[in-house]
Amino acid sequence: MANRAYLFNTSIPVCNRAQLDEALVRDGSLYAEVAEGANQIPVIWFFCFRREDLIPAAFSFRQNGSVVQQKVLLPCVPVEKAVRNLVEARAWFEAFVGDSALVEDYWQAAVESLQGLALPLLVMDPTEVFLLNDPEEDARTFVTALQGGEAAFEAIRQLSFYEQHQPPYAYKEFMSGAALDHRGRRRNSAALLGGFVVPRAVAVDAAPLPAPAPAPVSPDFTHRSVPSITVERAPSSISFDAAAAMASARRACAPRDSHEKKGEAEPKPWWKIW
Repeated sequence: MANRAYLFNTSIPVCNRAQLDEALVRDGSLYAEVAEGANQIPVIWFFCFRREDLIPAAFSFRQNGSVVQQKVLLPCVPVEKAVRNLVEARAWFEAFVGDSALVEDYWQAAVESLQGLALPLLVMDPTEVFLLNDPEEDARTFVTALQGGEAAFEAIRQLSFYEQHQPPYAYKEFMSGAALDHRGRRRNSAALLGGFVVPRAVAVDAAPLPAPAPAPVSPDFTHRSVPSITVERAPSSISFDAAAAMASARRACAPRDSHEKKGEAEPKPWWKIW
């Protein structure tokens, strides 16, 4: 089972999915899953946030048979600021990849996916991915990854598992459904694509649901849907197909050999126990 990172469009400043579910049932606070990454935090997400957007959060996991509560800082920002952050960070995104022509369509798809979301906030929950390694170390690396500029690049590579010397496939090639045979290039392409599910959500019925109801999006993938959302494509120079995007990203992000049991952390080496 893959360890996943999530982008949520929310009505409250909460990043933890379990807490969002509780709030939905308790008082009708709505949220929708906007994107997901499997066994990685997609590169493009880091450019939607800044270090000042971090808020206190926590998550629980099992380690050596015990439940551990880990405090973390996770990003929460108004949607319009997330879009502005992404637009302003385009030069850094290009510098990270090293090919301005190649990133154009990936960047455009991400911007269009965030524009017009129904709820006011964009939050990220990457904590399952932290469990692939040492959660404490990855939580610190995550903060570094949001500091901006080239100083953040190495931290972004670590958390996205982006292989610096493996050029991603062009957007149209990656989205074509063709059998692309280079694992590293596929993974890098998935990291740039961002796993966006809902390109544009433009209307929402404010009436709360009594309980969350998962809605299928593509095989083996579901997202928590906001009631009465109307999804439409924005006019664009590229063709964004959410189902194709998820299929391409899933093929690229098969589980690795590390500790990928969801909810479990890698046992710490002996020198970290003391």
